[in-house]
Amino acid sequence: MELTKKQINFIMGAKFCVLATSDKNGNPRACVVLPAGANGNKVVIADVQMGKTRENILANKNVFVSFYDNEINGCIKCEGTATYANKGELFETVKNDLAEELAKDGLVVKGVVEVTISSVSEHKEG
Repeated sequence: MELTKKQINFIMGAKFCVLATSDKNGNPRACVVLPAGANGNKVVIADVQMGKTRENILANKNVFVSFYDNEINGCIKCEGTATYANKGELFETVKNDLAEELAKDGLVVKGVVEVTISSVSEHKEG
């Protein structure tokens, strides 16, 4: 599933998104997270304060991500599988790209979640 240019622009314009995970027993969890990139069939999310969410991704790679834009009253929903990394090229890139912005709030990137998208849908109200 390849994202369109329009979808990538929408995702990259989002200030936050909701990442839904579940543990190995299927118990769900959703949290607000920071989108950090999108291209091809991938979405990248920065781990700034993940705890249980990180554990869930390591135990169960199936995830759901929702991006919402209040101005156009629309959203993009992505289903896929996630990998987690706290080292490597992608991690270093995201950490460096967000360092200045996050430092204002005393935060740092602890890791990255890379979601390989299997399906995507768009919804617009009105």
